[in-house]
Amino acid sequence: MKFMPVLDEQTIGRVTEIFRNSLVDEVGLTVFTQEFECAFCKEVRKLVLQLSAISYRIKSETFDFQKDSGKANEYLIDKIPATVMTGKRKYGIRFYGVPTGYEFLAFVDDIVCFA
Repeated sequence: MKFMPVLDEQTIGRVTEIFRNSLVDEVGLTVFTQEFECAFCKEVRKLVLQLSAISYRIKSETFDFQKDSGKANEYLIDKIPATVMTGKRKYGIRFYGVPTGYEFLAFVDDIVCFA
């Protein structure tokens, strides 16, 4: 799948370094969106795809909030866009909206914590 990057080259380089030095286990990033995408759903999908392309330890999947309501209920998702982190550790972390700015740093830190 071809997509326009959300992260710039400098950020990609820094995140690549962080992941290379910190990820030891797989981390799952599960995105909830819908067929008729909401505001920012596309950006979240692109961001997660880009992060999963940076490290083979990051696995991404996308579910439709309406069509896959059972999965949304399983993860306690009640709005979109939403990203759920899963991994060896069970913290129950969910991000709503696009993790940008300072939230992006927290997002990357949380990914590292799961590994």
